[in-house]
Amino acid sequence: MTVSSTTAKDVYTGDGTEGPFPYTFRILDSDHAAVYVDGDLKTKDTDYSVSGVGEDEGGNITFLAGHYPVSGAQVVIIGNIPYSQTTDYTENDAFPATSHEDALDKIVMQVKQLAEKLGRTLSLSVGSPYSSIIMPDPETDKVMQWQSDDTLSNVSLAEIGALTVSAFGETLIDDADAAAALATLELTVSAFGKTLIDDADAETARTTLDAQEAVMTTRGDIAIRDALNDTARLGAGTAGQVLTSDGTDVSWSDGAAPGDGTISQAKLKTSTGSVNTSSNDLWTALTLPGGEYGFYPQIKITSGLTNTNIRSRICYHHGGTTAYVTRISLYKDAEGTAYAQQRYVTSSGEVFWIFILRNKATKEVMATWQAPDHPCFGNGGKPVLVPHPFGGVEWNNAKGCYVQSSISDSGIETKTDVEIIVSNPSLKQVEIMRAMTKVSDEEKPDLDLIDVIKDFYVLDEDTSPAWPDKAVTVGLPEDYEAMPYGQNIQTVKKTIPASTRMTTRNLVFKKSARGQAITGNTVAVAQ
Repeated sequence: MTVSSTTAKDVYTGDGTEGPFPYTFRILDSDHAAVYVDGDLKTKDTDYSVSGVGEDEGGNITFLAGHYPVSGAQVVIIGNIPYSQTTDYTENDAFPATSHEDALDKIVMQVKQLAEKLGRTLSLSVGSPYSSIIMPDPETDKVMQWQSDDTLSNVSLAEIGALTVSAFGETLIDDADAAAALATLELTVSAFGKTLIDDADAETARTTLDAQEAVMTTRGDIAIRDALNDTARLGAGTAGQVLTSDGTDVSWSDGAAPGDGTISQAKLKTSTGSVNTSSNDLWTALTLPGGEYGFYPQIKITSGLTNTNIRSRICYHHGGTTAYVTRISLYKDAEGTAYAQQRYVTSSGEVFWIFILRNKATKEVMATWQAPDHPCFGNGGKPVLVPHPFGGVEWNNAKGCYVQSSISDSGIETKTDVEIIVSNPSLKQVEIMRAMTKVSDEEKPDLDLIDVIKDFYVLDEDTSPAWPDKAVTVGLPEDYEAMPYGQNIQTVKKTIPASTRMTTRNLVFKKSARGQAITGNTVAVAQ
């Protein structure tokens, strides 16, 4: 073997794991590598194990359970070859190459080990005329000093001798008082200044300065000017209070409302939006409400169905968009409706949005989307890029309508002429709808808001309400999660551009349900 590596030491930083930590030099025995963690010598087979003995490229040190180096700890692996020669050559015996090479390799390894150790010692320059300089043994409270005979010896600070001070410095040090020192320094101080300098304590100095006594007595106090223009103490307020001003004085008050367009980080709430599809044997791509601010979607099928399978794909991107969106693709193989809902962080709810996708020819509802935020909220924040929540639905100029492209489970693409209806119910109307989702029967699930819309409301085809012109929240600041608890956050707001490609409609209560109680529901409808 040869010893090609000049390395005799490897240094690493611990990360709280076993490693492994490679050593990059050859050893002939597992005891020929010493391991230190933050300067402490570790014990083989107790703290660590060794692999790769005899390998040219080295091997690994692996720490044992309970002895892992903590994160940030320095791990040093260094050669520890004993300074001995144990190979015995007998006259006229065979001359095996392996044992001979190992003996030579061991010598080279010992030299490398010495070179590494010498590299950590003090040394004189190459051109120095000195040699064989001996350092004295350590002595408490003493320092090393070069002597006239070019040797080093330990001396006390007293033996070093007094420091040299100029005549001017000696005069200044010997001055008996401040007045004499000022004269030496040729400084002029007013009588007031001299009086202040001569004051014996802070109370006397405060009197000289005609300063008011300190008013701060308790942690959290604030110094203010009172009606007499004197410094006064405003004690710390209680938890949650904010400092307010009436234009003249300041005081603590309970929960002042944030300014327009802001919301307290502590007041960020969560909302839930949902989507559904009634298409069979087709994958329907739908944008999840809340996008990047969402948690994790849940799915369900129409209550009571046992022979319908539902599948979902997260972030399935058929009919792609150039903006980042969070999409779910739903698939069912039989009757019923597939649903998905997602809870997400929001501070908005200025306008409630319902998007309905239906077949242009038959008016059959194919999918519905509802949330207290526009689909672009959390999905790029740009309503021009994400005007609606339906994946695979693009405007076709030649046909003058939207066309939905859907994929079957076998990969066959289906194109359907569709239309998108937008409805923006009032917040009072949404409150009624949400109350209607609660089912008192413990053996039946609560309804989805889309169920309420589908079962108890109908689009008024004779209405064309105006597109919402109110600015709505389309995103939160990028660093909102890092903001201190309670800090006001400036939300990102935009007015959603009116679309001539989508139709607006009002939702009205179905005549068949007017004045009737909803079976299993907690709300009796009487409109």
